Order: sequence, then structure tokens, then C-alpha cells
Amino acid sequence: MTQVIVTVLLQQWGISGFEDFLLKLQALYTHKSAVAAAAADQHLTGLATWEPCSAGMFMWLRLTSGRDLSTVMDQMVEAKVAVVPGSFFAAEHSDPGDAEAAGEGGVTADDACAAGCPFFRVSFATCSDEELQVCA
Repeated sequence: MTQVIVTVLLQQWGISGFEDFLLKLQALYTHKSAVAAAAADQHLTGLATWEPCSAGMFMWLRLTSGRDLSTVMDQMVEAKVAVVPGSFFAAEHSDPGDAEAAGEGGVTADDACAAGCPFFRVSFATCSDEELQVCA
């Protein structure tokens, strides 16, 4: 299905139309990244550290003062923040789909938070500027 959609878009837009779309998307994500970083500067200084996003639609943060994500995960979910524990991306953990190592359901958010990982990833792709400023 995805290949059909891309084929139809390329037929309608042409290569230059597709490149224009990508440039607009890049400008949008650059703007959203700047808004997210400013909101983090305003609301999270002293609670977390981060580097400004150089590409993409995600921002990586690290909780400071020895905290791990489990201490704030519920609050972030309640605030409708799209957050993924950093431990989900750790290479040294077992395969999340390995039912024998992780139980029938694989690795859950609780399992990842229990690992004590201070890192997490948030997405700013679908948020308005106002939402980014409130959720930080």
C-alpha cells in the first residue's frame, strides 16, 4: 500500500515537487525543533540535559540527579507527551520480541523504566508550537 501511495505522489508531484515537499518538511521540523529546545530550556533546565536536534523529529533527553524515567513517566503520559524510554534502544538488552527472555508480551514500558535508564526520546513532529511550550 505504501509503495502505491508513493508511486502516485511521485507521478503527480514529479521529482521537483517531491524535493519541494522535503524542503518544506525540513523547514517545519527545524522550526519545531527550535521551539522544543526553547521550551526545554525554559522548563527542564536542571531536571534534564539534551542537545539541540540536528535532524529528524525526535529530541533525546537525559534526566539528571540520578533520576530514571520511571519517576516521571506517568506524568509525561498524562500530559500526552509521546515519550519512549531510552532503554528500548539499548543494544545490550535482549531482543524485545524474544518471548522467552522477556515473557510472553516482550519488553513493556514498565520493564524499560525499571531498568533505571535516565534517557528518553520525545517527538515534536505532530505538536503545535503551543503544545510544545505547554508539555515541556
